[in-house]
Amino acid sequence: MSFYGRTEEENYEVAKELVIKQQLASVATIQRYLRIGYQQAVRIIERLEQEGVVGPFAGGKPREVFIKETQE
Repeated sequence: MSFYGRTEEENYEVAKELVIKQQLASVATIQRYLRIGYQQAVRIIERLEQEGVVGPFAGGKPREVFIKETQE
């Protein structure tokens, strides 16, 4: 569990919503927003990439987000 009592799965879902909303995906952004460690943030980014939510690592730039936020 993280500092705020969320499981890693819950952190993943929060991170997924965050990157889709902000159209910005980076380890640092996830770390700061969720207040989690580097390794957990890396695992979340890697899973987002495996599931087709974000693109591959591109140097020092944020990853491309493939899913657009739906407007209701």
